[in-house]
Amino acid sequence: MKVAQPRARPTRSAKRMCIVNLKGLYCPGCAIRVSFRSSDLEKLFRQGRTSRPWITDARQLRLFWRTIKVLEAVRVLADMRAYPGGCNRTERSGIVYYEVPLWPGTLLTLAADSSAGANDPASITGVEVLSMDVQNG
Repeated sequence: MKVAQPRARPTRSAKRMCIVNLKGLYCPGCAIRVSFRSSDLEKLFRQGRTSRPWITDARQLRLFWRTIKVLEAVRVLADMRAYPGGCNRTERSGIVYYEVPLWPGTLLTLAADSSAGANDPASITGVEVLSMDVQNG
């Protein structure tokens, strides 16, 4: 008795193949590298739960998750300007940070990867998520 062998799928270069699905766009070879400084923020992104009171409902969790996925999908940080809210450059104590608005009164603070020039968003290919800041007032 003959057993049917599965057909081999054609392979493509990872740099040219972008995957589009219901959760967004992901380009494995051309996306920004996103890392997390806080294990709580990484747990929130990966598992959808955390011990911190940052997220109060499912809508906010989706906005946070979608923002990180958009960060993973763009080629350089300058491309974030095309998305709602964009990406704003700020400087505190001589250090350059980037802020992405999540919902009114809440900002996601990013730092450029140490291997990239922090002053030019067009050359930043890696970011570290530092914090989620809730602004009062």
